[in-house]
Amino acid sequence: MTPVHPDAESIILAGYAARLETAPDDITALVGVSFARWAYFDYLGAINVLDHLLDIDPANPYGYLFRGSSRLLKGHTVNAGVADLDYAIALAPDSPDVRYIVAPFRSHRLD
Repeated sequence: MTPVHPDAESIILAGYAARLETAPDDITALVGVSFARWAYFDYLGAINVLDHLLDIDPANPYGYLFRGSSRLLKGHTVNAGVADLDYAIALAPDSPDVRYIVAPFRSHRLD
């Protein structure tokens, strides 16, 4: 097993915070920090970042995919989470990545 730096999360988030301080609408940085927050189980933090990402880029399948996932994993606005996942599929219907993230939620149908 590879050792993990004990401060990895705070280092990663600080790096993105610095990038976003100088360029708050940097889509690449918003995607990165939202994924980091999602990966570290900070679903509400990810949702806040993804809301901003979608304000800037309203047709971004990643934004809907991970906001929907975050909403469902947190149990926060579940119906909106399902709608986000459905919209991500509508935006990228042939994407295996989108379907891979959505699949676990579809196997435990929430509606």
